Amino acid sequence: MWVETRDSWTTQPELNIERGGGQLYGTIGVSERNLFGLGKALAFLYHEDPTGITREFLFRDPAVIGSRVRAQVAFSTGTSGSNDLLSASLPFYAEDASHAWELHSGRIASQAHLFSSGAQIAAIDRNERDIGGWVGRGVALRARGAGAR
Repeated sequence: MWVETRDSWTTQPELNIERGGGQLYGTIGVSERNLFGLGKALAFLYHEDPTGITREFLFRDPAVIGSRVRAQVAFSTGTSGSNDLLSASLPFYAEDASHAWELHSGRIASQAHLFSSGAQIAAIDRNERDIGGWVGRGVALRARGAGAR
């Protein structure tokens, strides 16, 4: 009996260095798509450019405490604003799954800048909040046999 396995690298480092206007900018971060072989994702990112600094964090779990419930937490904050996302869901994971649901909450707070001739002429605030969810019920459809009426 032979067992063949394949392994792939799931940790992805990110390094990007840019230079402009006599300044050094860039991104440094790391993401892991299969944390400890459990299918969980974790990411950290730091980004700096002429408009400011951004920091990001993400955690995604496709099987919370061994269940079929999925969860995601994501945060980013920076000079131009911040984003937050929290979600939990139970998908239709099989044909005979009787129900599914999702709950989520998200927030975006940012500011867009309009420039003309190298000078800022306007700043527009953006504030969004989204809280919601849904519930679904599955119905199994069975094919009728030849003798069924």
